[in-house]
Amino acid sequence: MDTLIPTNDRLVVHEDWIACSDEMLVSAATGGDLAAFNTLCERYTPRTLRKIYSITKDWEDAEDALQDALLKAFTHLKTFEGRCRFSSWFTRIAINVITHDSAEAQGAARNIPP
Repeated sequence: MDTLIPTNDRLVVHEDWIACSDEMLVSAATGGDLAAFNTLCERYTPRTLRKIYSITKDWEDAEDALQDALLKAFTHLKTFEGRCRFSSWFTRIAINVITHDSAEAQGAARNIPP
């Protein structure tokens, strides 16, 4: 069954985006098309989750980092300049999330009184 997502006062059939290039999807998503962004997420979430897991070695932490990365990618999509592939940009966001979370955890551990 096709997933229908309301966009720009009409319904878009999600499967219409599957064959589109990343450039087309990013352009549509930047314009507010949630179906296009969902397609990008479906396309790169499995690979990015495996990459995050290879770093964290914990599925729960990897899934949490992935959720943070998806949110950051959505909120910062307009800053994507297209100088690299979308997949590289998204993976870099995910790695930055892990690095930031790890640095915060290490900082918090140093501040625990004896």
